[in-house]
Amino acid sequence: MEPEITHALKDLLPDQLPGWKADQTTPLTSHSELYAYMDGGAELFISYGFREAISRTYIGEGHPDVVVEVYDLGESRNAFGVFSQVRESENLKLGQGGYTIPGAVFFWKGPYYMLLSSWEATPETTDFMLLLGSYIQEKITVTGELPALVKLLPETGLVPFGYLYFHHYVWLNSYYFISHDNILLIDDGTHALLAKYGDPESRQYLLLIQYTG
Repeated sequence: MEPEITHALKDLLPDQLPGWKADQTTPLTSHSELYAYMDGGAELFISYGFREAISRTYIGEGHPDVVVEVYDLGESRNAFGVFSQVRESENLKLGQGGYTIPGAVFFWKGPYYMLLSSWEATPETTDFMLLLGSYIQEKITVTGELPALVKLLPETGLVPFGYLYFHHYVWLNSYYFISHDNILLIDDGTHALLAKYGDPESRQYLLLIQYTG
C-alpha cells in the first residue's frame, strides 16, 4: 500500500506523460525520512528550511528511469539558496532559474526546488525531463523574489554565477575558510551572500550579511 502523499506536492506531478508513467512515489515529510532517503545531502535542505518533499520515479519502455524530486522549502529565498549551491550557470529557461547537465535538470520557482535526474543521459530521458519540468513549472502558480542582497553585488569582476545565498553559518566556509564557529551570528533571521571575484590566480571574496531584528 502506497504511503499517504501530501496533496499539495503530489498535485504538482503527473501520473503520466506521453510514453512515460509514474511508478514509485515516496513522500518525505520529516528530517528522519529525508536522511533515510538520501545518502548524504540532507543537511543542505534542512539548512534551507526543509518542510517536506516528494520523490517520484517515471518509467518509459526501453529507457532508463527518471526520478523527480520536489522540495517545499517554505520561502523563495530558500529555494533560490539551494539552487545557488548547485548551479554553475543558468543555461536553461525553466522556472525562475534553471541549470542542466547530462542526466540532470535543476530549477526553482517560488518556495520550491526541483531536481530531475536519470542514471543514464539519453535523448529520450533528456526530452522527458524537459517536458516534465515544463509541466511542473506550469503547476506552480506562485513566484518569488531573489534575495535583496543579490542586487547589491558589484558586477565588476564578479565570477559569473559565482555566488551563493544562505542563512546558516555552516556555508560560511564554502569558498574560503573563516571559522568553524558561528562568529558572525548568522541564523534564520539573517541574510548572507558570499561571492567570488577575479581570476583564480588572484581570487577575492565578498561577504554581505543583512541582520534583522
